[in-house]
Amino acid sequence: MISVDPLLSSDTRSVCPPPRFMDRRGVRIVIAVFGWLTLAVGVVGLFVPLMPTTVFLLIALWALSQSSAPGYRWLREHPKLGHTMRAWDEQRAIPPKAKLFAIGGLVSSEGLAGFFADDNWALPVVVGVALVPVAIYIATRPSGTRDTAAS
Repeated sequence: MISVDPLLSSDTRSVCPPPRFMDRRGVRIVIAVFGWLTLAVGVVGLFVPLMPTTVFLLIALWALSQSSAPGYRWLREHPKLGHTMRAWDEQRAIPPKAKLFAIGGLVSSEGLAGFFADDNWALPVVVGVALVPVAIYIATRPSGTRDTAAS
């Protein structure tokens, strides 16, 4: 007998990994609500300047993978967000353009900290110490050039 993956829609060829649902219903409900709320905040971040988006979308992807198969599938198959979500979910990959913008934002933050620090050298040093590991982490993630739908 052939088993059918319930996460696959009939019109898509991408393979969604099976959700890793929690065993307890109450925990699943709390995580699902948390996932939908972080998804809403992430979508708001698409339109509000200087508000983070990606971190909320990745948290939503994790939470929905643990609690809501329809929400998880919707986020992975979304026409605009799905490619990036699938790349992260399957390969922990960050697209090159996203890496460039993220590291550029970090460098800009360091520059602003230095500009507004006046004669105080501690602020730029602390900001730099915090941002350098983040930049290294982003730069060392795979670029996700492999086609996730073909695998």
